[in-house]
Amino acid sequence: MTSMISKLSNREKRMIYAAGGVFILILLIQFMIILPSRKNADIDAAIARKKNQLLEMRIFEAEYKDAARNASASQIVLKNRRRGFTLFSFLDGLSGRVGVKDSIAYMKPSSRKMKSGRRKISTVEMKMAGVTMKQALNYLYGVETSKDSVYIKKMVITQAGRTKGLIDVVLQVETLEI
Repeated sequence: MTSMISKLSNREKRMIYAAGGVFILILLIQFMIILPSRKNADIDAAIARKKNQLLEMRIFEAEYKDAARNASASQIVLKNRRRGFTLFSFLDGLSGRVGVKDSIAYMKPSSRKMKSGRRKISTVEMKMAGVTMKQALNYLYGVETSKDSVYIKKMVITQAGRTKGLIDVVLQVETLEI
């Protein structure tokens, strides 16, 4: 190889040395600047991902704490509920107090066990036929403001036949039983 270089002119030798220098300079730039900056970019991206994961974990923690507080409050409400409480009797009594008892077309009670198997959900589907909007609202207000942890799961309101000003209301009301 040295015999090949010795046959080259000084100008050609300088060109080869310059090209070798440029090649070494490119390698130095690659290994000393570009690769470390790429690693820094990767580290910055990993840090950003971890920050997002931490933020999500904090959100989940807040949601969990909120759910736990609500569960505790629900447990207290359920334990303080009067003895012998049934959803059917509650809804029937409320219909008498609000004045829609005669308008109830049907009340269908049912219950199902929760996945955990320790508690059950009691449901009553009922239809009030030919009631005024005010009567329906009073009844809904009585259900939703009850201290017995009763809530409306589903509601369908339709016009009562051709009678103007009267509506039919089908409700599905639920509560958790101990």
